[in-house]
Amino acid sequence: MKRNKVIALQTPKVEIYDDLMSKENLMYPMDGCKKLTANPKLLLNILKEKGYLFNNRKNQLRPRPKALEKGWFVMREIPNYKNPEDETREYMFMTLKGVTEIKPIADEAIKLGLIKPL
Repeated sequence: MKRNKVIALQTPKVEIYDDLMSKENLMYPMDGCKKLTANPKLLLNILKEKGYLFNNRKNQLRPRPKALEKGWFVMREIPNYKNPEDETREYMFMTLKGVTEIKPIADEAIKLGLIKPL
């Protein structure tokens, strides 16, 4: 009887937690790098030098296949509001896994004095 009351009280909390954990938790690369350093652009340049990112012909930042395979970045199509003729536009997002696994690269660059700490 008491156990059923506890379960009834905990159920909404568990559902909210499950919902929160099932979200993709994606962020723009600049926002992800801001969590690691005071110089997010420099960190993105370091990731380019290490071969994880590149600029395409339109000078848009894109992940290389190895960064996609590691799960650091994902590409998503989003409606293009600027140009209605183009139905969607492709955007790059950084994952939480990417932030945590890029942290050692940022820490090494901070040690070397290439970027500033937070």
